[in-house]
Amino acid sequence: MILFKEPSVQLILRGEKSQARKLWARARAKEGAEHLLYRRPPMTGEKPFARILVTRVWKQRIGDMTQEEALAEGWLDTEAWIEQFSEGRKFDRPVDEVEVYALEFEVIERFEEPTTA
Repeated sequence: MILFKEPSVQLILRGEKSQARKLWARARAKEGAEHLLYRRPPMTGEKPFARILVTRVWKQRIGDMTQEEALAEGWLDTEAWIEQFSEGRKFDRPVDEVEVYALEFEVIERFEEPTTA
């Protein structure tokens, strides 16, 4: 199980997002593993919106994120991605120095259609 907020859910459902960065204390996904994706934890009654296959996992400083990786996250550039990632979060150091787990994945099943804008 991996949680995502909007608009990441829609980016995944539209096939525009193939990477994600998570503030995990330890890796919660392994290469080759399948995971269900949710908006809220399933104990709330939430149903998954998709199932993915994780193809790569690595630890990365946010400041080392490339333009290509920002595009794989579904954003036009690293600055836009960092702005949305930082929204509502407080860090004890500059955001560029924060380490995250990065996941690369393929959607193998969608349980709903993307909404239209």
